[in-house]
Amino acid sequence: MTEAILATDPEDALVKGAPSRDTIRRIIGSPDLPAKQADVVSLIAVLTRRVAEDDSAAAKRAAQLWTTVRLQEPLGLDIADLNPLDLEVHRSIEIPGTTRLPPLPAYVARKHDSLLLRVVEEAMAGSSRMVMLVGGSSTGKTRACWEAVQRLPESWRLWHPIDPGRPEAALEELRNVGPHTVVWLNESQYYLMPEREPLGELIAAGLRTLLGDPSRGPVLVLGTIWPEYYERLMEEPRPHGPDPHAQARKLLSRNSSPTQLQRGGTTGHQFVPCRSANSLRIETCPGWHAHPIPCWRPRASEPLSACHAWS
Repeated sequence: MTEAILATDPEDALVKGAPSRDTIRRIIGSPDLPAKQADVVSLIAVLTRRVAEDDSAAAKRAAQLWTTVRLQEPLGLDIADLNPLDLEVHRSIEIPGTTRLPPLPAYVARKHDSLLLRVVEEAMAGSSRMVMLVGGSSTGKTRACWEAVQRLPESWRLWHPIDPGRPEAALEELRNVGPHTVVWLNESQYYLMPEREPLGELIAAGLRTLLGDPSRGPVLVLGTIWPEYYERLMEEPRPHGPDPHAQARKLLSRNSSPTQLQRGGTTGHQFVPCRSANSLRIETCPGWHAHPIPCWRPRASEPLSACHAWS
């Protein structure tokens, strides 16, 4: 049967998004859900056309069934099965001639971790939340996110969209994110302001839809970004001028109203929560590790970085 289907006539080859022969073999011969909805729709259109039936109705039904099954098979992997290095957490920095260190240095919690934990607990309680940590290189943003997700129960999964490219993967699968999913957007500038327009705005709009849809929650969106990129995303457009980051700015602002909470002493911590029903802002100082003992050491001489969280 498979070989007969592969003998596609020229008209069938014009079906939008026509899958390759290898893909057709996988769709028919594998029990796994095909990766792309378009491949299934194209194949069903070809099959129904062969029996002179309405291929448009069959294709629509195939798309609906694919979406139903896809939502039953959640994106991502069990958090317990993940390697933090694969999620781009920085490994320990070793000095030649010293004792070999574990892959990750021991984690020393800072005050912003308690606020992150509060957001995680709200997600565990059933509310969709978003956290964006803003800071320069090696400030501990990604590690803080990794430590936060360790508190989630086994029912939660983590999805890190990177293949074939970060924005492409996010846009392709974002609509399929279901309950109890962590959306891991490390280096969020690649998702919200990629070179290819308008991918970033489409992703931002998809995230807004996801966070606002109770039927798909709870979800937890965790992102990290450098300050210069964050400021570009939040920049207000000139009157009557282009607004290339309107969706991202709405996603990141979310009715925030920042007030200063506390500024630390020598460590340079600054926490600025946005006290509203759906936003929280935190500011933290950089951290670093370049010492033969496994620890994070704050460096107060560098500029303050920032961490933002929304729900």
